[in-house]
Amino acid sequence: MLNSKFTKRINIKQLIFISMDLSTLANFLVAVGTFILAFYTYKLARSNDITVKNSQDQLEELKNQYKISNMREKAILLNATTIPMLKKKIDELCNYLDNNEFIKYEGSISNPIQKMAPNCFIDIVRSDIIFIITNEEIHLVYTTDEYLRKNISNAIDFLNKYHTNARELEKLINIVFSSKPPNLFIKDSKEMGLSEFGTGFTNTLRPIEDFLSVVYIVARTGSKKAYTNGSIDIINLIERRYNDLHSAAVTDPESKRIYDDIQTRLIDIKSNLTNAYYEIQKLQEIWQNEFII
Repeated sequence: MLNSKFTKRINIKQLIFISMDLSTLANFLVAVGTFILAFYTYKLARSNDITVKNSQDQLEELKNQYKISNMREKAILLNATTIPMLKKKIDELCNYLDNNEFIKYEGSISNPIQKMAPNCFIDIVRSDIIFIITNEEIHLVYTTDEYLRKNISNAIDFLNKYHTNARELEKLINIVFSSKPPNLFIKDSKEMGLSEFGTGFTNTLRPIEDFLSVVYIVARTGSKKAYTNGSIDIINLIERRYNDLHSAAVTDPESKRIYDDIQTRLIDIKSNLTNAYYEIQKLQEIWQNEFII
């Protein structure tokens, strides 16, 4: 009986200890499980963060690649079309200025042509989608390419200044075109012609006043090579006696003022064209150095 009671007491104690051990073990396992769950939750979140960051980096890389590709496409197109036309026109206008033929008689002596056309550069870029024309000024609307934005913007600024100066030059020359040569100029230039070529000068050129109007325009504007295809006597008279003809054409203060204003505009125009060409050339060199074109 005693053994049986003793055994029962032992069993009860063992059960209590076992029950306590199981409870502790359960709590321990719950804690471990919670830690493992938290760890894997952190790893998963960390992995998601990295994935998102990588995705953002890849997106930015794709954007940059597209930007470079788009920039290169625009640069190649511009370099193959608009830029050569701009440079060619600048060269052409500078040649007219250097040769003193910013006015040119290409047909009738009553129809001189002004070579410094104000809208010539506007007409070149008008169809190019990266430019827009507003109030007779060129503006750049494509600004992704930082090199294009800087150098072409500078070139455009000079071309817009050219437009302004060419417009003012046109007005000044039109004043000369619409002016009738003074009688004193007709008299003096006739005498110069007779002195150089004899009586044939006035006998073969009829009406002589029309031809002397050409001489007057040349002498008053300074466009010495305006008339190079026509009467040999008139061509030779201008070449041999230009300084005398010029002095006779600007005897009055108003004629002298207009001549001086024309020369000032021509100097400004040459500067505008030279600077624009430099900026365009610099842009092409940068594009080549950066392997854009």
